[in-house]
Amino acid sequence: MTFIRKTTKTWGLRTPFLMSKYFNGYEENHEMKNDVKVGRHAIFELYGCDSNLLDDEQYVVKVLTDAAHELGATVLSTSSYKFQPQGVTSIVLLSESHISIHTWPEKGLATCDIFTCGTCIPENGIVIFKEKFKATETNSLSTSLHTEHL
Repeated sequence: MTFIRKTTKTWGLRTPFLMSKYFNGYEENHEMKNDVKVGRHAIFELYGCDSNLLDDEQYVVKVLTDAAHELGATVLSTSSYKFQPQGVTSIVLLSESHISIHTWPEKGLATCDIFTCGTCIPENGIVIFKEKFKATETNSLSTSLHTEHL
């Protein structure tokens, strides 16, 4: 199933999930001419994580950069911020796009996303993050992004 958002530039989502319930303004369209895959996006949550790991800014940045390298991506830069009294937000810019995380140590929770173009498979990052943050559970949504304008 393909959903197309009507904007000045048309882009679409292909996923087994019913994206229309998550993204307002999409309408179903089964025919795209000149359809080109431009990337893959994994959006995921980690539950039951080790709170100390989620609150350690240096560790969080290392997990993101190590994951990028394991996925075969090229790291361009990193940026992070440590909240008080707790929590970290971090992003790793890739030549392929980005990896990001926001943590709630007090809840053992992290929300993350990995968007890549090229040959990287962002879903593999979910396994890496689950292991590194000692998550007991994950919830994820993955999609391939397509356009007919390339």
